[in-house]
Amino acid sequence: DWLIESLIETGANMMQPGIFLLPRHIVERAGPWNESLSLIDDFEYMVRIITNSEKVLFCEEARLMYRSGLQNSLSGKNSANHMASALKSLQLGVSQILRTRNDAITRQACANTYQRWSFQFYPKYKIMYEELQQEITKLGGSNTPIIGGRVFLMMSKVVGWKNVKKLKILLRGKES
Repeated sequence: DWLIESLIETGANMMQPGIFLLPRHIVERAGPWNESLSLIDDFEYMVRIITNSEKVLFCEEARLMYRSGLQNSLSGKNSANHMASALKSLQLGVSQILRTRNDAITRQACANTYQRWSFQFYPKYKIMYEELQQEITKLGGSNTPIIGGRVFLMMSKVVGWKNVKKLKILLRGKES
């Protein structure tokens, strides 16, 4: 199952909608884009698309180019509303996955997806972070390590990743 395989290793859920060529009947069956979401709205939508498909075919020769790293892009937003949208998108997507398939490997993939995102909620959105941690526990736990640069990872081994994030905020003078 492509969806579970793409999430199990690290919980990486980069599903840029342009990577899929979608038959109209699948789009209609999955339903419309959830316009109440802003940040990672494509995760929830593409989970619905994939879980309403019989299979995903891979075309090795296909290429997709898109712009990333743009200042003021939606993916770079982290206001309370944007992060609440990310949380809601994750919850909707994971619920859809578990309705379709609910075995140990699927629960691990969902927990890893939650864990990967939970790092971005701490410490600024601690309540949302804790909500994700509860969901991860219900799913049986995650084996996804914290992701960061070399210095961040080295310091995390000494003082813990939460303390390193707090220190980073203090040094930069803002939350990130």
